[in-house]
Amino acid sequence: MGRKLWAARGMLSPDLARRLLWTPVVALGACFVCGLLAQAVGQPQPVSKPMPRPNEVSVAGVLVVRFRVGAGGFTPEQRADQVLRRIVTAFGREDLAKKPVEIRGKEKEPSLYVGDLLLVTITLADAAATKCTPMELARKWQPAFLEALAAGRPIPTQPPAKK
Repeated sequence: MGRKLWAARGMLSPDLARRLLWTPVVALGACFVCGLLAQAVGQPQPVSKPMPRPNEVSVAGVLVVRFRVGAGGFTPEQRADQVLRRIVTAFGREDLAKKPVEIRGKEKEPSLYVGDLLLVTITLADAAATKCTPMELARKWQPAFLEALAAGRPIPTQPPAKK
């Protein structure tokens, strides 16, 4: 309709009016297609790590532990929160920086400690949920805690040498 009006007034030929109307549509379509091609051919998009679930403890991308059952009146989510708080406490204590994660306690209810700080207690219910004994589960979780504590601690730096 617009092109007929312009053409009727003698300002544009009908052919030129049609071209002017379709040019922006074709240009937008070309931009869209080029954008899709650029994404498909271009550099790979960074893949973000999924956020840990409320019953999981992750530190610096390391899945430390996943609680499947509650214990001591706490839900799995509350246990995960408590363990994460304990790990953060361990980061802030200089006296724990060089300490290993140790398994202490009874065979049926072992606990993981770093120095004098309790990190987690493994219950019979935890072990049953993973189909192993509490001590086997403690041995499985121990390396993950070691890795998480190492990954989360700041790297010590040396002051620049004086000249």
